[in-house]
Amino acid sequence: MTERLALSEESFFELHARSHRSLRRYLIGMTGSVELAEELLQESYLRLLTRAPGSLAQPQLVRYLYTVATRLANDHFRRRKVEARWQASAAGDPARDEAEVERSDLLRALGRLTLRQRTLLWLAYVEELSHREIAGILDLGERSVRVLLARSRRRLEKILRESGVDRGRDR
Repeated sequence: MTERLALSEESFFELHARSHRSLRRYLIGMTGSVELAEELLQESYLRLLTRAPGSLAQPQLVRYLYTVATRLANDHFRRRKVEARWQASAAGDPARDEAEVERSDLLRALGRLTLRQRTLLWLAYVEELSHREIAGILDLGERSVRVLLARSRRRLEKILRESGVDRGRDR
């Protein structure tokens, strides 16, 4: 039987107030969909209440939420990729990614990154988390985060250069 979280109602509401906006923003940025982000956000809090270890402090609970949310999003995209391949092979047409339609240059560029690259960049530059915090969320080593983040930045820069977004920028 799963241990229930020893979190009072007041503590939960405090945690929710502290983390809800940034976690929602993170999920929207990661998924490109407000609706999907809302679903994943709710599921993340539900899993916090039903599965998180009871001994975690508030900062650890926030990290736990980000970890759960990231894994839920990864699972969603894995399922979607499998479904798209299946539909494409059944219909004989290549699958189309509707999220690519009518986006700004930056969003199109971010869409060309892998989910892991987008996640790393978002956690580092939007959420302003340390390499150690990112490592904990993504279950990676700190050194791996540094290397993968540097690669993600270079990849994004290359995509932006190729699309002509940084034309006016001096190097």
